[in-house]
Amino acid sequence: MLIMWCDSYLEDTMTYLLIALKAREKSSGSAAFLAIGLLAQAVGPNIKRHLPKISEAVRLSLPVKDAAAKSVCYL
Repeated sequence: MLIMWCDSYLEDTMTYLLIALKAREKSSGSAAFLAIGLLAQAVGPNIKRHLPKISEAVRLSLPVKDAAAKSVCYL
């Protein structure tokens, strides 16, 4: 049953959730991250093909490091 669901709906579901993450709305972004985590637990190894896109979404949602603070040299 799970394999049939994954074959039929996983791709569309992940597309929807990744679009929600890219929308960058605070409330829907948090819900989308939570939904992806719960979905990953439910479908197990079937999520593997989506990991690069999920990783990219996580990386893009993290705050950018301050380059000025990084370039300060203390003597």
